[in-house]
Amino acid sequence: MKYPKPINLIVGLMLMIPMDLSAGIGEETEAILHQIFPGADDFEFKTLELDHQAKRQAEIASRQAFQMEKIFLWEIRSGEEVIGFAVLDNVQGKVQPITYVVVYDRKLAVVAVRIIRYREQYGGAVQDPSWLDQFKGFKADSKFLLGADIDGITGATLSANALTRGVKRISVYVSLLIGKD
Repeated sequence: MKYPKPINLIVGLMLMIPMDLSAGIGEETEAILHQIFPGADDFEFKTLELDHQAKRQAEIASRQAFQMEKIFLWEIRSGEEVIGFAVLDNVQGKVQPITYVVVYDRKLAVVAVRIIRYREQYGGAVQDPSWLDQFKGFKADSKFLLGADIDGITGATLSANALTRGVKRISVYVSLLIGKD
């Protein structure tokens, strides 16, 4: 078995330390949101500490732990009306975190999934828009089964599995969070 170089492990762990959005990631995410919701006039950004009970339910449903103790959420508005939400999150790839955004309509159905930062050496096929488009229409109660609901990718098994579970985890969490309001 091949182990990662210590420097790669250190850098990967540093990238997972809870912090505010690093330079460029927030701007890149908002540019994507403007493309998806061209009629929106407000993208309200919030950093939210995870609710312990909702976090646990989402982790159980997805069989995947959160990498951070907070999420980055955008409420997308057109005038006074909320027309969507977006959540920026990380999942653990083989060695490095993968930063992605899940965009929802106001009924919390997935509108889009986009990779913001892919740091792994292999498995980059998960960035392909046609693969990511498979998540469209999924909701928290969707099964998200890799190989059944979502096609796997040869050579990107770990990344595809991590992202599929991550989208499920965030979808469950957001449905519990928004359902509280």
